Amino acid sequence: GKPKDEELLLWAKERLGSLNEANSKTVEILVTVALKLGSPSFTHMSKALERIKCLIVNAKEGLEDPKDLDTRIINSVSSFWSRSKQWAIFTLKRMLVMKLLSWKLVFDFMINEIANESDKDRIEWQVYEFLGDILTISERQSKESSDTSEVVNVEREPADEKAPKNVVGSGKDLNSAVTEAVQNSEHVQEQSITDVEPKGLHVSTEMSLYV
Repeated sequence: GKPKDEELLLWAKERLGSLNEANSKTVEILVTVALKLGSPSFTHMSKALERIKCLIVNAKEGLEDPKDLDTRIINSVSSFWSRSKQWAIFTLKRMLVMKLLSWKLVFDFMINEIANESDKDRIEWQVYEFLGDILTISERQSKESSDTSEVVNVEREPADEKAPKNVVGSGKDLNSAVTEAVQNSEHVQEQSITDVEPKGLHVSTEMSLYV
């Protein structure tokens, strides 16, 4: 049978070193391996991401700020699927649903993609649809977080003192949200994106046994 998460973590640590330190390169390799193993179909990709979920979560637990690691993962996915926007969006969306990435970083990344496209007519409809999906995911996760907080905090604030809604998704339609984000993108410091392992990276057949 398939190994448990603890066994997979031990396997990775023995061969790739500690995952509790800021070893971003290790995680990039693991993500690239998962992308290669998941490339045959969407089902394969979902299963491959599930198998490395514990590794990414474990790596983030050892970081004060996982922002850089999230950026590297986003870049790895974008670079690997540079010829297929559909596959890149599917993979990033699955990782968002699994809570492996910050939705804000993914949203900013997609906005920069739009802002950097000289011919706006060439932007595929999946990109705009994905932006709407990101906002939906963020709102759902915020609600889940709020519900959990209310259960844990017995003495919570009065019901009429609600936390402010997310600025991007508060009552705005997708078009206005995207327009505003693109206009403000010049004032936001862009993340430094580095190249990932070459696509010719050799994937150990041993790793395939874990997917």
